[in-house]
Amino acid sequence: MPEEIKTKCQNIAAYTRERNFKTIYCSCGTTTRNRIWNSYRCENCNTEAKHQTKKNKLFSRVRIIRSKECLQKDDKRFHIRIHEDGYKLYFDNCKFELEETYVIEVKFDLGKKILECYKNGSKENNYNLDSLFNRMSKRELLDLISTDQSYKLFEYTIDHFAKMKYEKINLFTRAIQRLFGYPIIEIFYSCGFRDIRYVFNEKDVLTSSAKKINTSRPHKILGVPKYMFKLLKDIEGISYLGDLISKEINGNNYKNLFESFIEESDIRSFSRCVNDLIYLIKTYKYKDMRKLALYITRDVKFQQGLTNPIEALTLLKDYRRMCSQMEKEGEKYPSSLKKMHDIALMNYNAAKSEIKNRKVTEIVGTDEYKSYEYENKIMKYIVISPKDAEDIINEGSMLSHCVASYVDDVIEKRRQIYFIRQYENKEQSLLTVEIKNRDIKQVKGRYNRLPDEREKEFIDKWMEVKKLFLTGY
Repeated sequence: MPEEIKTKCQNIAAYTRERNFKTIYCSCGTTTRNRIWNSYRCENCNTEAKHQTKKNKLFSRVRIIRSKECLQKDDKRFHIRIHEDGYKLYFDNCKFELEETYVIEVKFDLGKKILECYKNGSKENNYNLDSLFNRMSKRELLDLISTDQSYKLFEYTIDHFAKMKYEKINLFTRAIQRLFGYPIIEIFYSCGFRDIRYVFNEKDVLTSSAKKINTSRPHKILGVPKYMFKLLKDIEGISYLGDLISKEINGNNYKNLFESFIEESDIRSFSRCVNDLIYLIKTYKYKDMRKLALYITRDVKFQQGLTNPIEALTLLKDYRRMCSQMEKEGEKYPSSLKKMHDIALMNYNAAKSEIKNRKVTEIVGTDEYKSYEYENKIMKYIVISPKDAEDIINEGSMLSHCVASYVDDVIEKRRQIYFIRQYENKEQSLLTVEIKNRDIKQVKGRYNRLPDEREKEFIDKWMEVKKLFLTGY
C-alpha cells in the first residue's frame, strides 16, 4: 500500500446503528460498540466517527490527488488538469482497493464568465469541484490557478465569497459564481487595482446594488473625478475610499488637500495620514485644506522640530479630541503642538473617569442607540443598553472578558455594546454583544463562551426584528 494512502487513511471512522446501540469501525483496526448516547469516538485512537454507514457497506471512499498541472493560465483565465485515484478502505480488515482513476480538467474564463469541469472527458457538475479543491490548501490552489497579477484577485474571492454569514463551509464554486455576479470586482481589477482588498476594506460596496451597475467607468462607480481615481491606484492601502465615496469631502477640497500635502511630503505618507486628516476635517470643521496640510507637513517641522507628518497629525488629532471631551475649544493650529498636547493629556487623565462616564451616558441615552433594545417575554430574554462606562467595565468583570476595552469605541461611535439578559433576571450578566454598522461582530458570555442554541434562536429573532446582520459569534 502506498505510504501516502496510509497517512491519508489514519483517521477515518464510520458507525452503524441498531436500536439503542451503535458500532464504531475505525481505520486503526478497532471496533467499538456503545449505546447511542455515548461517545462517537474510537476508544483506541479517539478518531470521531462522522458518517453513518450500513452493515453490508463497511467501507469509506478515499481520494488521493496523484498529480496536478496547469495547461494554460493568464491574468483572466486558467486551464488545469488533475489526476486523482479513488480507493475503498474496508474497516473490518483495513484493506484498500483501487476503485477508479480520474482525470479532471477545469477551465475558467473571467471575461466570458465560464467555469467548466470535465471528468474523464465528460462534462461534470461544477459543484463536484468543491470536494476536489477542499483537498488542497488555499496556497496550493492559488499557486496552481493564478498568475502573479491574478493572485490577489483569487485570494480576495476565496476569502470573502467562499463562505458568508451563516455558511459554515468554504466552497470554491460558490466563490467563483459570486465573483461572476459582481462585475464591479472585474472592473477594478482590470484597471489596475491588483489587491482588491484595498478598494473594499473599509466601506463594502459589494451590495445588491453593485450587481446592477450601469457603467463600466470605475471613477463613476466610486463617484470621484478622473484625476483622483488615477491617484488612488498609486496609493497602497486605500482605506479611506468610504469617505471619498460618501462625498463628504468634495473633489476640489480633496485636490487642495492632496496637492498641498505632496508639496512637502510624499504619497506614502499621505496614504497613511488621510484617514486622520478626514477625521479632523469632518469632526472639527477644518475648512482650509491647504493650511491644514501645510501645518502638518511644514509648519510643525520648521517651528517645532516635528519632522514626521504622521506623528504631528496624531498629536493634533489627540489634542483636539481631548479638548473636545473636556468641553474646551482647543486651538486649530497650536504654535507649540507637543507642549499643548502634553498639557491637555495631563488635564484629561485627571478627569478621564468622569468624562468617560458622562460621554457614554450621553451616547447610550440617545433614541438611535436605544433603538436596538429588544425584549421577548415568550423566549424570556431581553437586550438592554449599558447605563454608563462603569456599566460596561462591570460587565467585563462579571463575565471575565475584555469588553471594558471598548469604552473608547463607544465614545467615538465606532461600535455599540449591548447586554443580553434573562427577562426575569435583568441585573445578572449573561451575554455581551458588539455591533458595528448594523453588523453583529461578536456575542460572548462568561470566559468568552459562545451562545447556546436557545440564545442563538433569540438572537436570530432580534436580528429579524431590528434588521441586523451577523458577521460572527
